[in-house]
Amino acid sequence: MAGILQTYNRATNQAVPTAGGWGQLSVYPADNLRLNFGYVIDHAQDSGIFGLQVNSGIFANVVWDVNAWVVISEVMFRL
Repeated sequence: MAGILQTYNRATNQAVPTAGGWGQLSVYPADNLRLNFGYVIDHAQDSGIFGLQVNSGIFANVVWDVNAWVVISEVMFRL
């Protein structure tokens, strides 16, 4: 979602310059269990069509490898 879903400013007929990224930490409490935590941020240097400039959030998920063919995952996302 780079640029907060804004890639083009119709008012100026120009691309919207953006910057952003994410960081993620993964923990493996067991061979078949993973816990992931992270932070994401988008920063549009022009407000574009939606008038937004900064978007950020945190996320976490749990991934359980039941066997080689079945993986169960739960995603939690908070803006």
